Amino acid sequence: MHMRTTARLAFAALMIGLGMSTPLTALVEPGVAYAAPSESMPVYRAQIRFVTSSVGSAGTDDDVQVSLNDGNHTWVDYGRDDFEGGDDFTYDLSLTNLRTLSDIRYLTVQKTGTNGWCVESLSLRINGKAIYSRSFQTSTSACRWVDANDGHTPSFTIAGTTLRSHTLWQGYTAAARPTSMSRAELESRIEAIVGNWIEGVDDTYKWGNLNGSRFVDATPKDGRTSHVDLDLTRIYNNWPNTEADGDFDIQFACSGGRISVVVGRVGIMYTPWGSSLSSPPEDEPALQSALQSGLSAPLNALNSVLGLNVTATCPDVLVDGGGTVMIPQISSSNVWYDDPPILP
Repeated sequence: MHMRTTARLAFAALMIGLGMSTPLTALVEPGVAYAAPSESMPVYRAQIRFVTSSVGSAGTDDDVQVSLNDGNHTWVDYGRDDFEGGDDFTYDLSLTNLRTLSDIRYLTVQKTGTNGWCVESLSLRINGKAIYSRSFQTSTSACRWVDANDGHTPSFTIAGTTLRSHTLWQGYTAAARPTSMSRAELESRIEAIVGNWIEGVDDTYKWGNLNGSRFVDATPKDGRTSHVDLDLTRIYNNWPNTEADGDFDIQFACSGGRISVVVGRVGIMYTPWGSSLSSPPEDEPALQSALQSGLSAPLNALNSVLGLNVTATCPDVLVDGGGTVMIPQISSSNVWYDDPPILP
């Protein structure tokens, strides 16, 4: 059995032992009215910023998962060296089962293994703006230890009521509907999807050696298509791991002001023990499916109000020369989040 799979089973057993198998949806009380912003506001981007303390041994190589409801979980894994001491980084989160603000039922952070992690602070960002933040620094502690060892616990949960009572949530105003999705944002979203797939589903690949400036490289192919290159490593249980290179196209379309995306075949070529990347690409339909749903979700959120007295104009070019994805612009005077959303 692969080491990561073993860790997952041990982690699940630990959560059950701690009573974490009980659904946490009760952490937001049904029927309770919360202050602004509107709970029906569509969510097109969710991110979390983690600051790891600089105290001794604060960093971890263990796997970290963030959950926002019982059906929304993200294994946080980018190509970089995550969660090192003193690290400050913002990660994209999965939008699975997260379509409006009401779907944020709680914020749970949990970790596998016994390689302790000390979190100095965190911040939850929705649609590009901070909606909750928490510092764990106190007069007696520099951070919060997340661990299954030394008397610590491997997870913590912030209830939905606590999130909503925070001053950032209470003062949150919906951002203007974005005019575009930058190349950097597209690459971050892809990196989050691939990392979640690697840690949560697949035991064949992990992030590899960096070739170029980024582990996910999305370059414009034409006015509607981006080509994506992934730097990966293929894992072998009884042989040395080998370099792997993933490639696929993302094609955008627009009709009636609604933008959509189709993720093409994901092929991964790997280097068999020192030879060149000459082996036939292996298709990864599961990763293709994860990318398709993961990249469709934010576009569906942006499309969700169209049809309620709101119109948008499709741009002639959907992917510009810099790799930016252009979002159809609303031509009416309606504010995009004022109407009840039409969810796919």
